[in-house]
Amino acid sequence: MRPDSKILATLGHNISKRKNHLVGFNFWKSKKGCPKGTVPIQRTQMMNNQRKYSRDGLSHLLKWNHGLDFAGIYSKPGQTFYGASGLINIYNPKLHGPNQYSSVAIFLASGKDLIEAGWTSDYYLSTGCYNALCPGFVVVNNEIPFGFVFNDTSVIERKQYEEYFSIYLEPGVGWWLHVRDASVAIGYWPISWFGTMQHSTTHLFFGGEVYTPLSDDESPQMGSGKFVDGQYDKTCYMRQVSILNKDYQIVDVDNSYMAGYDSRCYYSGDNSFKNDVDRYSFVFGGRGGKDESTCVY
Repeated sequence: MRPDSKILATLGHNISKRKNHLVGFNFWKSKKGCPKGTVPIQRTQMMNNQRKYSRDGLSHLLKWNHGLDFAGIYSKPGQTFYGASGLINIYNPKLHGPNQYSSVAIFLASGKDLIEAGWTSDYYLSTGCYNALCPGFVVVNNEIPFGFVFNDTSVIERKQYEEYFSIYLEPGVGWWLHVRDASVAIGYWPISWFGTMQHSTTHLFFGGEVYTPLSDDESPQMGSGKFVDGQYDKTCYMRQVSILNKDYQIVDVDNSYMAGYDSRCYYSGDNSFKNDVDRYSFVFGGRGGKDESTCVY
């Protein structure tokens, strides 16, 4: 099965010329991928994740609870969306405990349905599921492993690496996940898997998430481990952030329905439209800490 060609064409028009370094795919010794009709199976720990929660909406998830912290931008109540996409900056944040994780992703949620795509520095241990462990996700790509490892990550004030992620609804089919550009479909979550997200979604979040067990003295880094507002070579970012509207047109997100979100020691800023290349972008992240009194940019 392949995505609808008309929707695919719309997605393709949204990809601007990119000035930074998109991460290349180099997974196979043969450089040929899996044989036709087969798909890759995850064998080792990966840094890309998709999951579905059984929680009472994104608003509940964003409230600091049981060691979770977030920073980024989120949609205000009363909205309806049919997809979301963006270029995500890739870092390798430092963890301070075996059960911590730090991730950056695009979240779509409605009611108790929640899916996301992005990267993580470790496996998730919280409620939900991870990569191919999620029941029902249909993989259609035989060249890119589901849950692939990024070989190259960004370094502060040096080369910046990023990857394109897109999740969108094909009516009657499900929610598709794309990377690289509009032509690279990883697979889809079938429509039958959802309750309140069968026809659209009502909540979006773009940004970082970290988990710190309550017994740990120090929380992990988010993104680059620094937050310098407006400094895209020092702070983790997303750019070309966009949504799919009811007419299946891709449009830049707008601050009339999006707002910044900070959580304890993690911050966001500079969320606005910049130019025809970066379009809507923002920065987020932080060093972490046990509470606000110990936070250091």
